[in-house]
Amino acid sequence: MPTVDTLKAYEALTAADMPDRQARALVTIVQELQETRLAEVAGKADIGALKTELKEDIGSLRAEMKEDIASLRAELKEDIVSLRAELKEDIVSLRAELKEDIVSLRAEMKALEARHEIKFTALEAKIDRVKFDLLKWFIPLILGQAAFVVTLLKLLK
Repeated sequence: MPTVDTLKAYEALTAADMPDRQARALVTIVQELQETRLAEVAGKADIGALKTELKEDIGSLRAEMKEDIASLRAELKEDIVSLRAELKEDIVSLRAELKEDIVSLRAEMKALEARHEIKFTALEAKIDRVKFDLLKWFIPLILGQAAFVVTLLKLLK
């Protein structure tokens, strides 16, 4: 940072017809301001210390992040193992329920088949009775018609 040459400033002020006391006072104020600003400016050592401190902070943050990531991975693995176990249990339970449902449905189907078999047997018996009844009525009817036709033929001859 550039600094102000106080002697040159004093000489410039006195050459511009500024009284000596005022010129010295003004130069003193400028010099104090300059020293104050220089004290506030960071030097190479300050920047180096800050750089080192930042590197250490970044390193510790990296280590913390690695630990957190490792911890999260472990938790996720545990959760995955737990979920797999739960899913396997659910699958086994569902299989058992399905087997029970299949057995139940098969029993219901057999019961329905038995009921239908009984109904079919009853229907076959009714059909046989209806056949017998039809034959009982149709045979005499056909014989009567045949006799009628024979009688008509004899009459017509």
